[in-house]
Amino acid sequence: MSDREATDDDKLAAEIRAALPRPSRVPREVDVAILSQARRELASPRSRSRRRFLRRVVVAAAAAVILTGVVFWFRGTESEPATSLVAVDPRDLDRSGQIDIVDAYLLAVRVAAGEFVDAKGAGPDVTGDGEIDGRDVNALALASVRLGNLR
Repeated sequence: MSDREATDDDKLAAEIRAALPRPSRVPREVDVAILSQARRELASPRSRSRRRFLRRVVVAAAAAVILTGVVFWFRGTESEPATSLVAVDPRDLDRSGQIDIVDAYLLAVRVAAGEFVDAKGAGPDVTGDGEIDGRDVNALALASVRLGNLR
């Protein structure tokens, strides 16, 4: 810092000190009177009961906040499948959210295994003929590779 900057800083500090009002002194008697009045007020039974009440309110509020946090913490850890609230298309066998060739393959495997024999309305009847068979596999495969895929 140069001498000139130091001189400018000193001048500015002196101007600020001159512009500010001088702090006034509180007489000791006034200070003692205010302090003794505050002590009397804080020692009164009414003041103690008010503090006790406020302490209880604060403790109850803190307990409510903690309880709410615990409830939300444990509520968020339940293991529910994400699709439980979403309607699932029966043709979406792999539950990917879209009808694709993988669903046609899974349907072919399940039909070949005889899984849908006598299963009226219990599976992806793509053709709508009341039976789940190879025709449904073919229709699902064709629909899945078509432009404007089924969704």
